Amino acid sequence: MPNEDFQEGYEILRKNFALKLKDKLAELISAEKNHKELYQIVHNVSGSCGMFGFPEISEAAYKLEENLKASRTLLTDLINEMEKEL
Repeated sequence: MPNEDFQEGYEILRKNFALKLKDKLAELISAEKNHKELYQIVHNVSGSCGMFGFPEISEAAYKLEENLKASRTLLTDLINEMEKEL
């Protein structure tokens, strides 16, 4: 019987966790939208600074842009995986 009690308790915890996980997925989706906005701003700063003679700022913004692009891919992959599992 102790094993059955443990299993029942575990299932309750698992279901509660799954409910919270859905909230986390919603947070990730929201963050992805903000991430797109941030990426667009950095992209604009990079291009504008390059055009108006601020190459150091343009280069720094470009590096950030590339990192944001890579992290967005990872974020999208994580969201897709979570959506499949839930």
